[in-house]
Amino acid sequence: MDIKELIKNIEKIVPFENAFEGDNVGLVIGTEKEEVQNIIVAHDLTLELLEHCLSKEINCVIVYHPPIHNSLDFVRFDNPYTEVVAKFLSYKISVISLHTALDASSGGNADTLAELFKLDEITKFAYTNETSAAGRIGKIKQIVPANFLTEIENVLNTKVIRTNKFYAELDKINTVALLPGSGTDYLEEVITKVDVFVTGDISHHHFLLADVSKIGLVQISHIASEIPGVDKFCSELAKLIKVNLSYHKPIFYG
Repeated sequence: MDIKELIKNIEKIVPFENAFEGDNVGLVIGTEKEEVQNIIVAHDLTLELLEHCLSKEINCVIVYHPPIHNSLDFVRFDNPYTEVVAKFLSYKISVISLHTALDASSGGNADTLAELFKLDEITKFAYTNETSAAGRIGKIKQIVPANFLTEIENVLNTKVIRTNKFYAELDKINTVALLPGSGTDYLEEVITKVDVFVTGDISHHHFLLADVSKIGLVQISHIASEIPGVDKFCSELAKLIKVNLSYHKPIFYG
């Protein structure tokens, strides 16, 4: 199987057209003609991952976060911004990025979160195209705020949780919005629709906006919100292409 055929199989699960416009998904390092020897799924390109690939003769990485976000003026081994990309290039290890295509695709990161938190009467927000979206809104079994934070810790296996001031003023929670990764750009979409919005990378400005808008805001670990969906993708792709796949999980940042 070459990279081109692998990508065709990946897109049966995660169509790249479902990513946000301008997101760098698909083949970002390598050539479609390269024959695949061994594959690994990872969250990010790191030097630790490179060492693992070399020790296991892995020549293809399916990574969640794209290692290249903007146009590069140079690719140097002695620059911290390009060192990792340069080394993967030098060892001819192909890299395929999923990112927001996985967030928004059916059964992807957003749907996995909705399933984990048992959302009912689900609707979408943060649309990436006419039919796909990175966020989910739904009803949950009524719960008090303190218990909901405990549930988040248990479901996502994380202790990285922070709330806005208004969250403590809530008596009960019936509706929530979930968006994997960094979702505060879409806060205004859900302000009048839910009791609580759960996402990552929340700025001070957005915490204050949520207080004024009287909506609970829960900041979780960016990566913890993505790991369940990537894990699920890894299992589905392994079944589809009939190979053993491992997922190089980012333990420290969970």
